[in-house]
Amino acid sequence: MMKRLWIATIALALLAGRAFADDGKYPSHPVKVLVPFTAGTNADFVARLFAQKLTERLHQPFVVDNKGGAGGVLASQALLTAPADGYTLMLVSSAHAANPSLNAHLPYDTEKAFSGVALLGESPTVIAVHPSAHVKTLAQLVDLSKKTDVSYSSPGVGSASHFACEFFRAQAGAKMQNIPFKGSEYVTELLSGRVQFACPPIGLVAEYFKNGQLVPVAVSSVKRVPSLPDVPTAIEQGFPRFDYTIWYGVVASSKTPRAIVDQLAAELSAIDKAPDVIATLGKQGISRRDMEGSRFDAFIKSEIVKLHEVAEASGVKPQ
Repeated sequence: MMKRLWIATIALALLAGRAFADDGKYPSHPVKVLVPFTAGTNADFVARLFAQKLTERLHQPFVVDNKGGAGGVLASQALLTAPADGYTLMLVSSAHAANPSLNAHLPYDTEKAFSGVALLGESPTVIAVHPSAHVKTLAQLVDLSKKTDVSYSSPGVGSASHFACEFFRAQAGAKMQNIPFKGSEYVTELLSGRVQFACPPIGLVAEYFKNGQLVPVAVSSVKRVPSLPDVPTAIEQGFPRFDYTIWYGVVASSKTPRAIVDQLAAELSAIDKAPDVIATLGKQGISRRDMEGSRFDAFIKSEIVKLHEVAEASGVKPQ
């Protein structure tokens, strides 16, 4: 009897302690930030940078949890099955908006299941070619595809880099084969010369341009990129519709209390404007793009439509 009373007393004390900790202030304990990609990717870099800054500002740990696989579906399911209390968030990229066009049996509605917290930044992709291909322009890459088999590596079907390459291939009307790999392994394959090119975010391969291991042929943005001022855009090279960037943002479950979403949005926006953060992102080829809440939701919806058009033009069928 005394043992039961002791256990009950301890349990009540723990509950009272938790109730005291959860005094209405958010956050009162650690927050998990899911990343649907492996470590070493640009998305992982962005997640860790902002998690560190949130930890410093809100005085609770924001812990990054890499949960790659199934094109982001595994991480999304982990978010949606967790309590919708703001203590589980997810860093998403353009791939989040591409999934509805790639998966005919998504276990959730991308537009309804998530609340956009904040768009943080974007990065153009760069068409990076292995030196052995002897290609310095997009026209030369297209000509090469007419003479021999040309393949490109990507971090998986439906990834932002895959869509970038397919967007180019479709506009060029060229025959080019996608060779998918896990995470950042696709860059390793490109460096080995086993594929001719890839379309990674700039920050992931900038160092290889400096030492000549890779050749930057074109960037996918409307304007040239400050970190690669001598590299022309695809538009300059005769591909007027090739405007494509990889974006990064944070989402929560749509059931998360609005006050928490708004608080996080305000914190992330403040972090995004900090000079040191802007400089750190810039070194990775990522430019700040601040957009919060409902505006970010509307942006995601527009991206779903855009990437559906890219998927159709590229011949990518939902599985």
